[in-house]
Amino acid sequence: MGASCCSHCHLHLIPVPDPDQVLAAYEKIGGLGLRLTSMAGLPAVVDGSYLYLSPHPGEHYYWPSAGFSRQFVRRVCADQLGIGASYDWRDHPFTENRQHTFAELTSDLQLADAA
Repeated sequence: MGASCCSHCHLHLIPVPDPDQVLAAYEKIGGLGLRLTSMAGLPAVVDGSYLYLSPHPGEHYYWPSAGFSRQFVRRVCADQLGIGASYDWRDHPFTENRQHTFAELTSDLQLADAA
């Protein structure tokens, strides 16, 4: 449904105060997700568009995307962070925050490579 020219996925790493609330929001729309033993299990179950969620280390869930609104994860997390109306990154790019996050992650990865 998007404008992409090839099959692809997006992986969001979003810190939230209560990951269990995010899982509950997914379950409210899609029911209990299929629990996987790892992210590596996705190719065996994926049939079309899907949502993947790992709310805690070692927890992996899968839902077919039917019934979920576009940018669902952004909406859920923005609501939890108290910025619900700012979920769309095109309208609210948080440029300074993105630049800070990029610099921090780049630094951390360089330190990890040096170790």
